[in-house]
Amino acid sequence: MTSRSAGYSTNEDVLLCGVYLDISQDPIIGKQQSSQRFWSRVAEAYEIAKNECWEFCNPRSLQCRLQVIEKAIRKLNGCYRQVENLHPSGASEQDLLNQAKTLLMQDPSYKKGFKFDHVWSMMKDAEKFKDCSSKKK
Repeated sequence: MTSRSAGYSTNEDVLLCGVYLDISQDPIIGKQQSSQRFWSRVAEAYEIAKNECWEFCNPRSLQCRLQVIEKAIRKLNGCYRQVENLHPSGASEQDLLNQAKTLLMQDPSYKKGFKFDHVWSMMKDAEKFKDCSSKKK
């Protein structure tokens, strides 16, 4: 087994993001729960669904990992919108994403590039990352 300091694997990230989205978008409980209760539910669901050879992760560890992922997703989403607003002629969604990743790398915090391609498709359209201005139509 690897130590927790080695970081999360792509499979652990995918599971964490899936569990997080399921629980945060639960229409029955929704926003009517404390942060502590929310992260306890995430940790419980993660623990049940995880591969048995993965290490135990406490709610705080999962929360910190998701915050890192969220920050990168938000940043890339912002770069994507910037590129999209240029209305590049004939650019595919993948072209826009590639240009957004290039723009993201101009930020010193992301000079090594975007590291969460494995969860981008599931997280990019989550309600939490929607552009506020697009809701005002």
